Amino acid sequence: MASNSLINTLKGYVPNILQSRILDDPAPPNKPFVEQHRAAVLFVDISGFTALTEEFAARGPSGAEDISAVLNDFYSQWIEIIKKYGGDIVKFAGDGLLIIWQYDDLEKAALLAAQTAVEASRKLKNFRAHDRSLSTRIALAAGQIELAGLGGVFNRWEIVITGDAIDQISMAQDILLPGLIVASPAAWGFIKSQASGNPIQGGYVSLTGIKSKVEAEAERVNQLEENSIPALKSYIPGAIAKRLDAGQSDWLAELRRVTSLFISIPEMTQGTDPDFAQKMAQLLQSAIYRYEGSMNKIAVDEKGVSLLAAFGLPPFSHEDDPLRGVLAAQDIHAAITELGLHCYIGVATGRVFCGVIGNETRREYTINGNAVNLAARLMQAVSAGGVTSLDGSAADIVCDAETYESAKLRMDFTPLPPIQVRGKAQPVSIYVPQARHAKGMGRVALTDMIGRENERFAIAEALRALITNESRVVVVEGEAGFGKSRLVEELLRQADAMNVNILLGLAEAIEQNTPYHVWKDVARKIFDLDMQESASEKKIAFEKIAAGSEDLKERASLLNAVLPFSIPDNENTKNIVGDARANAMHQLIIERLEQKVKQAPTALVIEDVHWLDSGSWALLSLAARRINPLLIVVTMRPMGIAVPAELQQLRKMPSARYLPLTPLGNADIETLLKQRLDVDELPDELVAFIRNKAEGHPFYSEELAYALRDSGFIEMKDRRCRITSNSGNLDELNLPGSLEGVITSRIDKMPPSHQLTLKVASVIGRVFALRELSAIYPIKSEISALPEYLTHLEDQELTVLDSPEPEIAYLFKHIITQEVAYNLLLYSQRRSLHRAIAEWYEQAFLNDIIAYYPVLAHHWKHADVPHKAVDYLEKSGEMAFHNGAYHEAIQFFSQALEKAQAEKKEADASPLKLAYWLRRVGEAQMGLGNLDAASDSFRKAASALKYPSPKTPAGILFGLVYQWFVQNLHRRFPSLFIGRLREKDAELQEVAQLYTHLGNINYLKLESLPMLYHTLASLNISEDGGSMSPARVWALGSASAILGFVPNHSLAKHYAGKALRASE
Repeated sequence: MASNSLINTLKGYVPNILQSRILDDPAPPNKPFVEQHRAAVLFVDISGFTALTEEFAARGPSGAEDISAVLNDFYSQWIEIIKKYGGDIVKFAGDGLLIIWQYDDLEKAALLAAQTAVEASRKLKNFRAHDRSLSTRIALAAGQIELAGLGGVFNRWEIVITGDAIDQISMAQDILLPGLIVASPAAWGFIKSQASGNPIQGGYVSLTGIKSKVEAEAERVNQLEENSIPALKSYIPGAIAKRLDAGQSDWLAELRRVTSLFISIPEMTQGTDPDFAQKMAQLLQSAIYRYEGSMNKIAVDEKGVSLLAAFGLPPFSHEDDPLRGVLAAQDIHAAITELGLHCYIGVATGRVFCGVIGNETRREYTINGNAVNLAARLMQAVSAGGVTSLDGSAADIVCDAETYESAKLRMDFTPLPPIQVRGKAQPVSIYVPQARHAKGMGRVALTDMIGRENERFAIAEALRALITNESRVVVVEGEAGFGKSRLVEELLRQADAMNVNILLGLAEAIEQNTPYHVWKDVARKIFDLDMQESASEKKIAFEKIAAGSEDLKERASLLNAVLPFSIPDNENTKNIVGDARANAMHQLIIERLEQKVKQAPTALVIEDVHWLDSGSWALLSLAARRINPLLIVVTMRPMGIAVPAELQQLRKMPSARYLPLTPLGNADIETLLKQRLDVDELPDELVAFIRNKAEGHPFYSEELAYALRDSGFIEMKDRRCRITSNSGNLDELNLPGSLEGVITSRIDKMPPSHQLTLKVASVIGRVFALRELSAIYPIKSEISALPEYLTHLEDQELTVLDSPEPEIAYLFKHIITQEVAYNLLLYSQRRSLHRAIAEWYEQAFLNDIIAYYPVLAHHWKHADVPHKAVDYLEKSGEMAFHNGAYHEAIQFFSQALEKAQAEKKEADASPLKLAYWLRRVGEAQMGLGNLDAASDSFRKAASALKYPSPKTPAGILFGLVYQWFVQNLHRRFPSLFIGRLREKDAELQEVAQLYTHLGNINYLKLESLPMLYHTLASLNISEDGGSMSPARVWALGSASAILGFVPNHSLAKHYAGKALRASE
């Protein structure tokens, strides 16, 4: 679609008041906004629409076209009159319209609105839709309005209209009968001299006519340019944005089976703090979008916030939309009530009208029908306190019968007595959703394992020993593609048969600097958290567990590094940091793991430990030493000389068994090929060819066989494999001679869409979820086909299913496949995709983003966005340091330094920031006991701030004399010297902290003169800045201690007093 045509189409979905805003600033919103205006407001409600929708629904698919035509005819006539008098349709609210006339002259605005109402009411009085009539209820108000843009998740902004004029309309609802035009007292005050009407009640007037002719108002047209398209789209539902791009604006009307959620938050009324309103909007958007639903309507009045959400709208329609709707309702309710607010939700499922109403001038995508109305009625029933659970408590979420029937196989419900709701002749059956059904996890081999008899025997022996309460450690080592993962699948199969509990963790290259990454899934299992539940559901479950143990409740926040949610620190845990926090967390996990081991035989399986972070290694080593009986199985690639000490300790344990994987023998390779090609016979020539090429490498052998099959060189028929006539001599074929080449050859032969799917997935990681892939897949028109593409990739044995619905995720069967696919991407393509997935993570996990700092650092780094990368590297470093994962902290801060120095302009890191990162590196090195490296880091940091520390004995001696002289001046003339460089206080306190650390290292290494120098220099530099920093307090205390040994008790007492006063 040409850009001008697209702009005009998009403008039809956006009110003029927003178009004017975009005209002033064409950039998409990047933060919430609130604007105040004076305006007349007209509310138009269509009566009879629900019955009309239900009648047309019974006609089948043709009903969608019919209802669209009828409604558009009706609305088009209204829109024509509204535009004639300069009105701006802000919202298609439910079954009606909300129109404003934005003028400072409220008399003019109210008169134009009144004339519109009178003229439209007369013209459409007898509007017929087949054998039914559509009538209107109209309310007129005037006063102050507020236009707010809230949300922004996935760049989708919701518009909310509040203000005095909206309140006037709300108060008219009880007297607003079909056929009436009711003016509020304020509106009537502006038009009464030129209008006629009859008083009703409370100062409201039934408007009957306009005495004098009101001139038409010129239509306001905003000439928007192409650069305004992103901003326009930010106000348009995702359900139609892609179709509009494809020019499908005429193919939007449908009758679809949709699950509707009507949500009420009564405390969120007008006057709510804008920041809190924004937080709430993002919370609602995130919960709904997590289950791929849509926000359709949001409004605020004196009764609070009301929101309509839908599951089943294009392009995110699922067979389990009722379940998704209920899960979203539970997430929303949990999040809102956690904030101390009330939340009431009605859920109903059924066929409703989904599509565009209006005309080319002004239109909106909406849903209407019985399920929408029923959801609203159910919400009203629970908000009024009219629904009580069986235990006597009020029910806040209720569902209709169709939602219950559709979701009951995956969700528990409690049936309640039917209730009477407005608009229904018969009582309505209702159900309260409870817990979601648990689903199993774990990969079990679908085919028999070929070869590896010795290794399989060793696994079986270790499992038998576990059953008899003996601990074992099994270390499986092999090159990529040698069958480590396949051996783990065999372990899972055997363990399942022997009723052994499996705790499975998968290390990943992308997460190798994420502290305790591999323990996160293990922690969820040992704390009985359902893998398929949302973070909020897991948090609720964990809190129930903690409630039963005062000790666990007290120490729960120590587990933040391994839990998918955060628990606030308490008075006892907030000051536990670094090694102490890591050790405390280790102890808590070990205690819980010991409990699990007592309940059932347990195997702890960690794959790809060559990517394990130091914290995970430490915890694994502790588990091996402390817990009995426990089977520990780890898989790894050869690590050369860089073998972690913990792995060496594991291999040296008396119960350890080392299993190096070697190439398969000829007979095993032939059996493997028969299995993979699903045949009973193979040509000798083919077997010999693959043996020679692959040299016993099982994965390489598989890939060569698949490459020959996909190229048409071999074919399978009647369970026999034969070489085709066009292949000639296999030895003369131009097949790639490396494993990477084989995989590349296979990828090249796949359809382009499947190739792209594989490449995009490779950017996400070895494990990738369908929703992640969908979020960043560049060909938006093909997103709906991604499940089909992924099924093809699974059929080709490039990927395997890692997690079932509703959170479908896949795993690259071999890491090599991921690496090869990733390397096929151009660097520009990689950057674009890394940026897309990073932005998606930021939006999708807004409330739990702390857990994703390392992943975001990885993606922003590879997206080549220095300031973002540096920001998340710093946050990841702080998180790692806080949890005592010092190796990872060093990695993160070092990467931040490297990135900032390489991209000085883009990263925009000040010398103070660079010095701070160097200090954190040094502090982590101190935590590891590497004093020399720490000293070097502190010296570099001090030099970066232009306060180098002397290295030579002469420099230290001269510096000591100078610092003592300066300190005497400070002590004798404090008003002249202390705080003399206050404008540089931040930098000086950082230098003082660095010198403090250098003094500590000098003390530990028994270096007396350097220790004295750094102590005095730290004190002097800190006092020059003026603030009473921790470094200054330390320096005062140290000076007191040193002078006490000299001895100079009077000075020692002087400095001790200052230190004590400062620390109070």
